[in-house]
Amino acid sequence: MAGRRVTALLAADIPDCNAFTEDDLRTVVDLKRAARQLIIGYSGRFKDDADDEILAEFIGLFNAAKCAIRIQEVVRERNAYTEGGRPIVFRIGLTHCDVLFNDDPIDSHAFKIAARLVDLCEPGGICISDKVYNVIEGRFDVEFRDIGEQKLHNVPNPIRVFRIKLARHRPAWRNLRWAVAVLGVLGLMWWLIERLE
Repeated sequence: MAGRRVTALLAADIPDCNAFTEDDLRTVVDLKRAARQLIIGYSGRFKDDADDEILAEFIGLFNAAKCAIRIQEVVRERNAYTEGGRPIVFRIGLTHCDVLFNDDPIDSHAFKIAARLVDLCEPGGICISDKVYNVIEGRFDVEFRDIGEQKLHNVPNPIRVFRIKLARHRPAWRNLRWAVAVLGVLGLMWWLIERLE
């Protein structure tokens, strides 16, 4: 009897890609290249990589979730440091899949669920199924919002869905400003101590 394996499917899209300018599309290419590198770095493999979509499989839910979060962080950092131009955002859906070793999970029913989870995402967001949530909850610096059971298109049974809210991004210049302020206070304290002595 063939064994079974647990895998995770990540589906991502870029909304409104048809309305992008040439400059926007060049940014999309750069961001998708970064996403591909992250997927490979987290031991994922591609099934599809269309103009505005990405589909990948991971062995293990933790790697898949870590990759999804990192992709959104990279995209958000890029948008934060780009002057002018249209912000490019990804929407990511992530679900669990339990399949026979010889089967291709990306051809399974679970792929349909991952793609439908994307439809529930806010721009720049990540939606995960409850099975993924049960594994990764408490292991990342993110907040989870339970949006309840959702009836997904062409999926017979409702799926309980959670949205991931990433930690607030702090631009590097703000970190530098705080560092300078702290050093200034420490320097002043040292000067006062020296004067008192």
